[in-house]
Amino acid sequence: MSFELYVPTCIIGQAIVHRSQPALCYNSRNNRLSLSVKPGLRSVEVMGLGVFSDYVKRRVEGFLKRIEGGLSIQCSGPMHPMDALISTLHATLSAGLDGEVHGVSRMLRINYGRAKLTLRALKAKGVMAYREGERALNLQDYFPWRMGLALKPPFRFRLPRDEGLEESLDVIIHALGRLVVAAARSISDGDFKLFGRALERYSRISIALSGLPATMMRTHKLLNGLKGVACKVDEDFKGFMLFSEGEEELREALNAVGKMGFRVALLRC
Repeated sequence: MSFELYVPTCIIGQAIVHRSQPALCYNSRNNRLSLSVKPGLRSVEVMGLGVFSDYVKRRVEGFLKRIEGGLSIQCSGPMHPMDALISTLHATLSAGLDGEVHGVSRMLRINYGRAKLTLRALKAKGVMAYREGERALNLQDYFPWRMGLALKPPFRFRLPRDEGLEESLDVIIHALGRLVVAAARSISDGDFKLFGRALERYSRISIALSGLPATMMRTHKLLNGLKGVACKVDEDFKGFMLFSEGEEELREALNAVGKMGFRVALLRC
């Protein structure tokens, strides 16, 4: 039994999409995932994800007992591990083992809206805007800049839930949603400077809300100050997404952050 599907990359908004706020994804058709079920085996192979292969392998092994066989996962190249993981589970569960979105979110212990965002983008092409409860909106066919990842254990990023401060949090979450809209406009206009400013403000608010250590704010400030690079806190893991108009500048930034102990990858896009 084999599957092949395209894996989108969540750009911004995945932490707030379940609060009726917008998010952006990009499906370039360069990120392909092939998954094969091997009857009789209880092993998992993950190839093509580079430094993130072990992470995806560990998470997939957690539900391997549900299927009669092992899994071989071949990715076309580095991609965001959470989006790759959600897509892998979706393909496996779609073989009749369970429901799709609810099954994925339950197994990964992530918010239903986060899983739904990636799964909604699986059939999209190009840059897509999405708000839970509304149809997906295709913005344009391509993402104009290069993307990279810098992640560091422990692999967790969380926005708070506090019933006593829910009204105040709603105001802040709405502000984050407006910054997603600003990022979408900058992509459509090809305005990298505006894109970087929107990401910077989004990241500063998110880091402050999430309770990540002060070192993350200092690292973000350093990376955001690199020439020709825009930096956003990663909303699935403890780390950052980096963007640049050119590959050379992005590689230099990834080399710099790699020396800080982060796992880095230049994403296919």
